[in-house]
Amino acid sequence: MKYINISFLFFILLVSSPSYSVQPEYETSSVSYLNALQSEAFKHYWKMEFDFAKQALSKAKHKSPNDPYNFFVQSFGLAVELVLDGDRNKYFKYKSIENKWLDSLGKLTISPQRQHTIASVKLHWALLKSVFGEGISAAWNIRQAYQILGDLNKSNPNFKPAYVYYGVLNVALSSIPDNYHWAAQLTGLVGNKSKGLQLLEKARESDPNLNLEASIALLALKSHLEFSRNEILNEGEKIVIKYANYDVTNLIVAWIFNKNNNSEESKRLLELISNKSSALIAHTKGVALLQTLEYAKAKIEFLKFLRETKGNSLKKDTYYKLSQVAILENDTLNLSNFRTKIEKNGNDNLFADKFALIMLKYPSYYRQMLVAKLYCDGGLFEKSITQLQLFKPTTAIQRSEMNYYLGVCFEQTSDLNKATKYFKECVLSSPRTFYVGPLACVRQMKISIENKDNGSVIFYAKKLQGFKNYDFKKHITEKANALLEKSN
Repeated sequence: MKYINISFLFFILLVSSPSYSVQPEYETSSVSYLNALQSEAFKHYWKMEFDFAKQALSKAKHKSPNDPYNFFVQSFGLAVELVLDGDRNKYFKYKSIENKWLDSLGKLTISPQRQHTIASVKLHWALLKSVFGEGISAAWNIRQAYQILGDLNKSNPNFKPAYVYYGVLNVALSSIPDNYHWAAQLTGLVGNKSKGLQLLEKARESDPNLNLEASIALLALKSHLEFSRNEILNEGEKIVIKYANYDVTNLIVAWIFNKNNNSEESKRLLELISNKSSALIAHTKGVALLQTLEYAKAKIEFLKFLRETKGNSLKKDTYYKLSQVAILENDTLNLSNFRTKIEKNGNDNLFADKFALIMLKYPSYYRQMLVAKLYCDGGLFEKSITQLQLFKPTTAIQRSEMNYYLGVCFEQTSDLNKATKYFKECVLSSPRTFYVGPLACVRQMKISIENKDNGSVIFYAKKLQGFKNYDFKKHITEKANALLEKSN
């Protein structure tokens, strides 16, 4: 179950950039894209070579002090550094720089490059504000940037460097939940998914220097728009082959792979990263290891994350993952300790408290189901199926969970007949307030659309209406409504 929120913009806002070392094609252009020194600095940031990046950028600023893209590269680099180390104190130390940069940009000659850079700086700081707990200010930055990019697209529709950010925001904002549409319309944050995807494809296809940024943005968006894991795997592999020595690229693609049942491939990519000092890398690697049941190694990575992180982001999720490790190790003492830590840290995993309590109450049942869930999340579907077929459910909740994950595994291995069988059993066996039944309804609606069986789509849409007051209801309902619209 995936949905787009402000924190999701983390990677797709981070990866977008103007093209570099190319002469402009636009009549309104007076400043080239990234010059040789800016390009050198930018590439060093992608490789996490921060000292080299700053040296090259210093030379660029000395050579071309009025080039707005000096600010773009510097803003991008700072965003990379702060997100990777998660240092909240450093974030507040640098926070005033945003307005200084924007003031300096405001004094430069008006040009598409200047406006694009102003929007980019606002978006880089939107991501930082979101990561460091200032969501309202982040949303305001996004609104301002979206308006600037919209005006730029109207006045200079062929200005390709702005396609990536504007495309990303159009897709992301088109996915705002229905119950927030009124607020989005009031603030001007209404996106167009079709237009956004078209802009990203144009950026990728029409300018080779925009290919990396647009490709990763599309990969991240397709992940959240629930494209198939194989399509995401194939596109991700193409990116990392083409840009193999870019550590940030490998990290982003590994993160996306973890979210899309490709954890074995995620582990391989993370091993390619030369600079492994980041706390974020440790967390991402821990997730990949846990989802392939290498939980002793995962524990080492999660504890490393907690030692090295200097902020609160991902702490709750890390303690939740450590609770799962404790279950797998039959370590009831640490399970209780981690449960306490979960309650005291952050809000990056909103349902960690509830699930950790279930782990404490029913450790034996949860351990059996957890193994199957993790194998499924990691993409090891045959192992998950084997584990689930050994499971002996004793309650309606246990039976519905077992059927749901069997359905997911068979769906992912393209055995849609078996997937349909288990999703149907899940819907019938699930308690009316348990979210797994509604999830099965939505997944079966998707299969029915692929099979062009509109009667089945309507049948499961009606079944969904019979469930009440379950977790994730808003997001599941949105997905069902989108599928109904697609089937008409």
